[in-house]
Amino acid sequence: MKYLLGAGAAVIVLGCGVWAVAGPYTPGQRSIADEAFSLAGLNRFNVEVRSPHMPEMINPVLKVLSERLQDAGCELSEDLDVPRMVISIFISKDPNQPEALAVLIVIAVRQPVSIERLQTELTIPTALYTHVKLTTKAKARTVIIQQARKFADFAIETMREATEMWQRNREKSLPDGGNESLSQ
Repeated sequence: MKYLLGAGAAVIVLGCGVWAVAGPYTPGQRSIADEAFSLAGLNRFNVEVRSPHMPEMINPVLKVLSERLQDAGCELSEDLDVPRMVISIFISKDPNQPEALAVLIVIAVRQPVSIERLQTELTIPTALYTHVKLTTKAKARTVIIQQARKFADFAIETMREATEMWQRNREKSLPDGGNESLSQ
């Protein structure tokens, strides 16, 4: 019985904590994270792939990422003044498991933001997503390409959702019905 009361109290405390952090939902609020919302309206990128442990993966991953972005209607640019999408690939090995690898893939979208407190503009990651995949040395290249493809698709879908939400919010708040477009 004592354990049942303790478990019940834990559920109540956890529920209150979630409610306090999440807060009540009110119509018109964004329903995606600010990190995802920062991707709204992006359609032009400078793309970079970093792979310090497997440099031979840079070109294949860059090809996958570029193709996916272009197929989604994004323009790739050499211009350093546009948002930069960076995929970083890291490999970790365990000497006790010589054939096993942990592959960490990080995708970051870096773009200029204004920091009012500092009264300055900085170029920082506004969206950052990571994924770890366990694999073997023999399958590492295939796994990296698969994960890069999944990450590209995830980023594209997140941009679409954020853009749709931005457009809906604009339509509700602008007298012209939200016909103004985003500028980069």
